[in-house]
Amino acid sequence: MTTLHSRPAKHRYISRGFSLLEVIIATGIMATSSALLLSLLSTGEQHATRAETRGMAQVLCHTKLDELLADPQQLREVNKEPLLGYEDWQYSVNWQPLEIPGLIRIRVSVQQAVPGDPSKTSTAPSKSFELVRWARIQNPGMDLSPGNQSLDPPPFTGQP
Repeated sequence: MTTLHSRPAKHRYISRGFSLLEVIIATGIMATSSALLLSLLSTGEQHATRAETRGMAQVLCHTKLDELLADPQQLREVNKEPLLGYEDWQYSVNWQPLEIPGLIRIRVSVQQAVPGDPSKTSTAPSKSFELVRWARIQNPGMDLSPGNQSLDPPPFTGQP
């Protein structure tokens, strides 16, 4: 008698690909990873825009303060006036004399105006910048009393 040897069923069908469950799991992982990466890209773009705006505010504030220090005769109180050449930005200047004669504290702030309403400014920290600097005024004839908010020299009276 002859006997037939049968092979076990597991050897007849060899798996040569991924199962449906493996494909679904891999697709879910890929979709979740893509969503997270897109979220990170969006956040990175927002931070880059905010940093660019903050840098612009800082440069404008430094420039305005340097202009005032270069010519102290221009120094006067200003509240939310537009910057020349940068109409979407406004600046304010405040100064006051200190206890030491000839020394003043100058505060310059720059804010980005709200689009559509130039009278309003943004309160977001990235859209504003403020600098405070102490400066010595070289002209001793100037009236630096707290009530006088103009650095105009005293009028010439013709007397020594």
